Amino acid sequence: MFNFLKPPKFPAVLLIIASFATLILLPLFFFMFKMTLSTYATGSGNDKYFFKRYDSDPLITNVPDLKDMLSGPVISNSDPSFGDVNAPVTLVEYSDFQCGFCQNQENVLKQILKEYGNKIRLVWKDYPEGKINSPSWEKSIAARCAGEQNQFWPYHDLLFKDTNGGFSTSQAIALAKELKLDDKKFSACLADPGIRSGIRDDITEANALQITGVPFIYVNNQELMGATSLDDLKNVIDKQLNK
Repeated sequence: MFNFLKPPKFPAVLLIIASFATLILLPLFFFMFKMTLSTYATGSGNDKYFFKRYDSDPLITNVPDLKDMLSGPVISNSDPSFGDVNAPVTLVEYSDFQCGFCQNQENVLKQILKEYGNKIRLVWKDYPEGKINSPSWEKSIAARCAGEQNQFWPYHDLLFKDTNGGFSTSQAIALAKELKLDDKKFSACLADPGIRSGIRDDITEANALQITGVPFIYVNNQELMGATSLDDLKNVIDKQLNK
């Protein structure tokens, strides 16, 4: 008589206990995952950009994709920002230093900041080209390194003076010297893998939000795709302020 069809030797009660433990642990793991993401999302103290309401079976076995959870940008302390954290309107711009349309949009944003003052907070998100060694990426890295010395926005302005051609390490250092940054710290930062990971996080976030081009702006929870004129942007901001 063949014996490979014999019933398992462990008692049925163990199978019941194992099944019960699985039903308890799966929702617990999911809850912990959501709490981790929420902690990251609210790291700046700003509660305007959260995750989508996710109501489902508490015994869910699959964690949803990021794109199914995000309802807007995730603002953290690592994001370059300008203005009061408690401003009633937060502008989040996804942009690229190598983009001519983005260059024009920066002029509009400067005018907005000038006119609205402390009613506006501006947050920068990197969305460079796909190739990691492109001038687009190199400029994003250099700007973040300037930010390590509290000079992101002045360096940002210098980069947007020219959106054409290449961008070398020597050019990056020359701009740093123009702002009187510490050469050694800046050069070391350019080689820091951590700087690149921050840019990758922005790209992952943009992709999850299904952003396909820049400039792309959030005015609180209002999305504006493509270059936006001064008047159009002011109309959206005014509506947010009058809510």
